[in-house]
Amino acid sequence: MRFSEGNHNTIIIHAHDDFRVEKVEIEITDLNNSLIEKGNAIRVNDHEWNYTVHPDNTIIKNRIITAVASDLPGNKTEMKLKAL
Repeated sequence: MRFSEGNHNTIIIHAHDDFRVEKVEIEITDLNNSLIEKGNAIRVNDHEWNYTVHPDNTIIKNRIITAVASDLPGNKTEMKLKAL
C-alpha cells in the first residue's frame, strides 16, 4: 500500500492483494491523535482508491493520515503518513 498526492482535497491510495482488496478506510488525525475525519475510500480500479477530504479539512499539514486496507477474508494492512 502507498499514498500519492491528488489535487488539494483528494488522497490517492494504491493498495493490492493476492486476491482482492475489499475496502480502504481513511482516518485523518492531528498530531495529538485527535480525530479530524474518517471515512471509506472509493475504488477507482483494481489497485487505486480515492478519498475526498471534506472541504473544511483541506489543509493536510500537521496531520496523520492512516489508511487501512482490508481484503476479502478480512485481513487488514495499515499504513500511516505524517504530513508536516
